[in-house]
Amino acid sequence: PPALFPTLLPVLQVVNSLANAGLAYLSGNKAVALMSGLEAVGTMLFGPKTNHDARRRTEENNQSPADVIQFGGCRDDQTSADTRIDGQATGALSWALIRVLSQGPNQDYAQVLKNMRQLLRGKYTQIPQISSSHKIDLFSPFKM
Repeated sequence: PPALFPTLLPVLQVVNSLANAGLAYLSGNKAVALMSGLEAVGTMLFGPKTNHDARRRTEENNQSPADVIQFGGCRDDQTSADTRIDGQATGALSWALIRVLSQGPNQDYAQVLKNMRQLLRGKYTQIPQISSSHKIDLFSPFKM
C-alpha cells in the first residue's frame, strides 16, 4: 500500500546502498564500496535523502554573497550575435551597452535593459536579459 512507502523508503535506500557497496567491492572498486557503505550508514543514522533536502542544498550552494548582476546577450534559446562597428569586431550586446551608457549615465537597471533592447530590435533577433545572484531592485541606479 502507498501508506507504507514513507516507512519503506529508508530501508530501500539502505539495501540499495549496501548492494552497491557489495558489487563495487567485488569488482575491485574499493572507493565506491566505501562511499556506498557510508551512504547506507548515513541513511540509518540521519534518515533518507529526499528531493526536498537536495533542493534546499542546491539553493544554499547556488548563491553568492557577492553582488553579481549580469546582462546577457540573449535568451537561452537564442544566439548572441557578433558584429562589426566602425571596422572593429564586437558583440552586439557590448556595442549596445556602451552606446546606452554613453547616451545617459544616470539610468536604472530596467532603463539600461530596455534601451539596449530597443537599440538591437530590428537589427538582430536576440533579446538581451538581466540576471543576478539574488533579488535586486531593477529601478535602483545602474552601477558598474
